Amino acid sequence: MKKITLLLSAMLMTVMSFGAVVTFDADADKGNATETAAAFTVTKDGITLDVTQGRLGTFSGETHYRIYKSQTLTIKSTVGAITSVQFTCTAEGDAQYGPGCFTVADGSYTYSGAVGTWTGSATEITFSATTNQVRASQIVVAIDGDVIPGGGNGGGNDNDSTGTVPPAEGVITCAQAVEICKATGETATTETYTIRGYVTEIKEAYTTQYGNVSCWMADEKGGGQVFLAFRVKPVNAADQAVKVNDYIEVKGNLVNYYGNTPETTAGGSMTIITVGEEGEKPSLPEGLTGDGTKENPFTVEDVLLLNNNFAGPYYVKAFIVGQVNGASLESGAEFDAPFTPSSNSTTGEQYTYGTNLIVASSVDITDVAKCVPVQLPAGDLRTNFNLPENPDMHGQEVLICGSLQKYFSVPGIKSPTSIELLSEVSNVVNVKGMQYADAYYYTEDEIGYFDFDMYVDVDPDTYEYTYPELYVAVKANSKTALNGTYDLLYAGLWTSANDSIEMGEALGTVTIKNVDTEGNYSFTGSFVGADGKTYKFNDVMYVWGYDVDTDEEIAFSEESTTPPTNGAIVFDADTDQGNAIVYTEGASGQEFTITKEGLTITVSSGLLGTYNNEHHYRIYKNQTLTVTSTVGNIAKIEFTCTANGDEKYGPGCFTASTGEYGHDGAAVGTWTGDAATITFTASANQVRATQIVVTLASATAVDNVTVGATPVKVIENGQVLIIRGENIYNVLGAQVK
Repeated sequence: MKKITLLLSAMLMTVMSFGAVVTFDADADKGNATETAAAFTVTKDGITLDVTQGRLGTFSGETHYRIYKSQTLTIKSTVGAITSVQFTCTAEGDAQYGPGCFTVADGSYTYSGAVGTWTGSATEITFSATTNQVRASQIVVAIDGDVIPGGGNGGGNDNDSTGTVPPAEGVITCAQAVEICKATGETATTETYTIRGYVTEIKEAYTTQYGNVSCWMADEKGGGQVFLAFRVKPVNAADQAVKVNDYIEVKGNLVNYYGNTPETTAGGSMTIITVGEEGEKPSLPEGLTGDGTKENPFTVEDVLLLNNNFAGPYYVKAFIVGQVNGASLESGAEFDAPFTPSSNSTTGEQYTYGTNLIVASSVDITDVAKCVPVQLPAGDLRTNFNLPENPDMHGQEVLICGSLQKYFSVPGIKSPTSIELLSEVSNVVNVKGMQYADAYYYTEDEIGYFDFDMYVDVDPDTYEYTYPELYVAVKANSKTALNGTYDLLYAGLWTSANDSIEMGEALGTVTIKNVDTEGNYSFTGSFVGADGKTYKFNDVMYVWGYDVDTDEEIAFSEESTTPPTNGAIVFDADTDQGNAIVYTEGASGQEFTITKEGLTITVSSGLLGTYNNEHHYRIYKNQTLTVTSTVGNIAKIEFTCTANGDEKYGPGCFTASTGEYGHDGAAVGTWTGDAATITFTASANQVRATQIVVTLASATAVDNVTVGATPVKVIENGQVLIIRGENIYNVLGAQVK
């Protein structure tokens, strides 16, 4: 802590019979300040803030007053003498934007952490942003000796603690810990210290994934961000529920992180000495639906009515309706899938961990004035509930335990310790129990189509099929081969034999795979209906095919087995993974190769990703995927991606080194040409492909001969394959199968 003591130049004012504390909150008290640099004033309860040059800014969803370098903030009173002023800044100490950038001509000014405190007696005080710009989210002014709650009444953190628990022998205060941190600098102490203080803010709530807590501490309740207990491990299970106002003991090594954050190093311990008294919570106002307990949780309307004035933590019951993608709830609210993932391109990878949710009292609310944003701290809660990676959470009813605090400049829920699912409202419908499908094949304008009638809820004893019945129409790749990706034309559900529910057009693709050659079939697929839900079907045990045009039963051929014939080789990210690594949080891309049937796919930097329980190949932006053949030239390559067209992750992000390349506007990109090697560059953005199908040029066998005891197969393009038992080699000796 640095302290500057100056002579008092203002005359002492007559002590009035009423004191007052006036709080200027940059989220609510804006005066004529705008987001454009200019002089501005804010007046409230007889106190005026006058800034010569500055503006309103936003950071982490909160607004702050900016006083530019070499400019001044003058505080004037018409209701009595100002005896103390407290600034809460967005940075600490002497750092840029911190309270240490202020100088003042009169009175006494101190600062510690993010809090600056002036004491004296004057009706007008001028603060100069001498060394750098100052950014304050809150300014509290006390009149005629009134006391600022939580401190700010002179002496900085030199005041005696107002706590009821006396420090134990060998225990230091938060202020003493700060001084040690500043002395040791960015090199942590080798000694272990024991610090006691009050929790003033939960920065990272406890999660089972990481098993630690980060919280700000001070020697007084509400004393601001003085000392950070960084990722300390609760000693007992009860300590995991630590909350604001608890009196705690922390043990660990000390460090001044990056020169401006006094904290413990990760791995220390934490235990609650005294639980914050429930009686300290003010009485709740009338008209609330709940009381914030788990048995009688608040509603979203309750949270809005409480308006950040009752921190908690409390329980809130609500529906997940969206997320915030931007600086404010009003401008960044997203209520419909697909939800935009947050990005961090420092490693070349685009992370898909959303940091927040929007909740409302019903699933159909999209009016931001009736919504509340919810913070998702890093760990299990973010991993399991963020919407970009968990779209099935959209519409779910949940019970949230967290602090009712301002978030994105509006009433919100911060630092939640738990989110519990109360319902199973899902945007993903898993169609289970199917055992049979009728595959009706017909042609129209010389194009083949399949209508699949897939029966659900089979009675295994009587073989009677009950409804609903799933109907999918797809554009067929061939008459007898089911493996492959189909263009989806229509989807619908029947609730009885004569009554259908149309889902409308649901254009997209359906992937069918794992078809065997024994007359029993098993294939999987999914489609997005016009209702916005994803319908997934799996485990069809038998498929009966019927040709409508010829009035004959279809005998599915052995050509249905993967990989398909006609020289096509399928690389499926679920099964063909080569030496690619599977993505985990923080994993960086690397080069990987996959070889199959004489073809090699090489990615210069990427990995295997997972989405909706399926793998995909990730080719990072500005990186390449090269397809090389040792069994003949390549005539065609098809990519099936996780996004459409030119969208991020879609096939339109590729450019090809040779041949012709384009996409269908949906998820499929197609290359045609005649080459043994083709390189695709993810020029526009990262590409994510679940399947890559490579078709060789003219690979139909036309001659087979035997040389001695060795069968030899000659194909049209001149390639010679030598067969030895179950293995096939090219003339260079390389095994291709």
